[in-house]
Amino acid sequence: MIHEEETGYQTRAIPFFTGVAGGGRVIGILRDHEPHEGVVLLSPAHVARLTEKKIEVVVERGLGEHAGMSDLDFADAGVSVVDFPFEVILQSQVVAKLTPFSLQEIAFLKNKQVVISTLETGNLSIAYFQHLLSRQITAFALDYIKDKGGQRVMDRICFQKTCSTGFFHTLGQWIGPLLYALSTGTGTRNAIITQPMLMQSLYCFNGIITRADIAQKWHLPYRVFFDHEWSKN
Repeated sequence: MIHEEETGYQTRAIPFFTGVAGGGRVIGILRDHEPHEGVVLLSPAHVARLTEKKIEVVVERGLGEHAGMSDLDFADAGVSVVDFPFEVILQSQVVAKLTPFSLQEIAFLKNKQVVISTLETGNLSIAYFQHLLSRQITAFALDYIKDKGGQRVMDRICFQKTCSTGFFHTLGQWIGPLLYALSTGTGTRNAIITQPMLMQSLYCFNGIITRADIAQKWHLPYRVFFDHEWSKN
């Protein structure tokens, strides 16, 4: 179904995901202090689709201010709005952010937490990955998600925003189903099995690097997981 968000800001039409009511893990969404121009991770309308399914969501204050989305908009969508990133991280099991996590944010991560963000490996250091490994983090990169045509979603959005004005592109179409799958309490492994985009975007599973390019760049051990391995009992 195509839904156009009826709010004070203007966005592209977005298909909403569906599913049965869930619960379990708390989802946290961090503010981007250097936001991507014209791109928003999740709008209040997307977040509402999660809270309507009884999923608890915590967001950092100012999450959508660069796109004209107020904290009140998010509060009205049923989320908790907190002041600091460490509050979001400590209250959540799954933490999402559009831009890469900073070392300060990574330092607050709990053991076996799940994180989703863009990666931008050229701007990261080995300390970033060492934190992931030492805390057995499972991490997904939005950079690796592709649409049905095989084009990377982030590349397409970056192209589109140069061709339009007055629009903010949300990633809710892609990240909404992923957050829903990760939050339902059936476990990260099962979420990966049911959501191919999670397998596509996985680069660290329980502290094990799963992409050769990352492992080789920082001289880290890694293991490549294949689809059939996830379906084993």
